[in-house]
Amino acid sequence: MVGDAKQEPRIAEVIRLLAKPDVSVVVNLLAIDPPERPRFLVRFLPEMAKLRAETGRPHWIVSTKPTIACLPSGPAPSTLTRELPAVIAVTVHPRLSHASS
Repeated sequence: MVGDAKQEPRIAEVIRLLAKPDVSVVVNLLAIDPPERPRFLVRFLPEMAKLRAETGRPHWIVSTKPTIACLPSGPAPSTLTRELPAVIAVTVHPRLSHASS
């Protein structure tokens, strides 16, 4: 696990770990205020997409909150959904995601 309730995850560390084919990574965003999490993802997801283009990893991204669906549309690259198609968003509040609106 990278990050915890007090320490924001470092993107470079997550990418370094994901580059190892035998490693699974949990990215804990609890140290980031909920309104700031989409901004973190705008910085993080393109780095992960670059790794995926180069290595094919990560195979899947599982989000336990609808954070990915709530990304702001402006700053994120328009190709992001094509670069990261294997995303599972798990939530107990499906009405909060754009997909259900």
